[in-house]
Amino acid sequence: DEALVEAASWEAGQGSGGGGGGGAATSAASGRRGGRGSQCDVEFRAEDFIASPLRRPPSNEPELFDAILCLSVTKWVHFTRGDSGIRKLFRRVLKRLRPGGVFVLEPQEWSSYKKKRHLTPEIRQTVAGIEMKPSAFDDYLVGLGFEKVATIAPPSEGPQGFRRSILVYRKPRAEGPPEEEEGEEEAADGKISKKRKKQKKAEIEEEPAEEEEEEEEAEERARRKAAKRRHRAAEAAAGEEAEAGEAAAGGEEE
Repeated sequence: DEALVEAASWEAGQGSGGGGGGGAATSAASGRRGGRGSQCDVEFRAEDFIASPLRRPPSNEPELFDAILCLSVTKWVHFTRGDSGIRKLFRRVLKRLRPGGVFVLEPQEWSSYKKKRHLTPEIRQTVAGIEMKPSAFDDYLVGLGFEKVATIAPPSEGPQGFRRSILVYRKPRAEGPPEEEEGEEEAADGKISKKRKKQKKAEIEEEPAEEEEEEEEAEERARRKAAKRRHRAAEAAAGEEAEAGEAAAGGEEE
């Protein structure tokens, strides 16, 4: 992985003089070799990158990185979080990189989704709703503001399932707008879900209205039937009275 990042950093920075796209990442690698320092502190954490805090004590400054690698991960994010999770992952990567930082992405092909989508009913349902397929990742990342640096062709040897292209992106060196707070990011990510909730709420509100209309129509039909029965009964009663009157008049004449 280190060699990959160094190669990507060199590719991103060739012609710009020494620093390259990797900047601090290349310097850190040199430090381990004794170029700029004799020590490099490494911290290992097992956590959900999408939900991890942007700021950490004691400094509470934004935690930024020189390079972020996402290798054989996107499919599983897609499986558990759908399109919104993938978008949030890519936004989070852009946010957590320093200017000039490198993002190395190895997305799984859509064909591998189809093979694994039956792992659970939940995954099958999520995959059925996916619209942002891996082939659309590149356009989305460039639209976010990433610069496309290179595409590393898949190896000709090794397991067939891991012969995938590797995409290398760089965060622009120019400083962007102030970092948005976590709450704002969550709000941006929740726009679609809020819209869906509103739609569901509207559907729920429409259902009782439809039921009430059906009940009113049924009541109206019942009232009409009752009125018809009363009308027919009144006509029958009137006919019987008329016949009785005629019979009485005939008896008097005799």
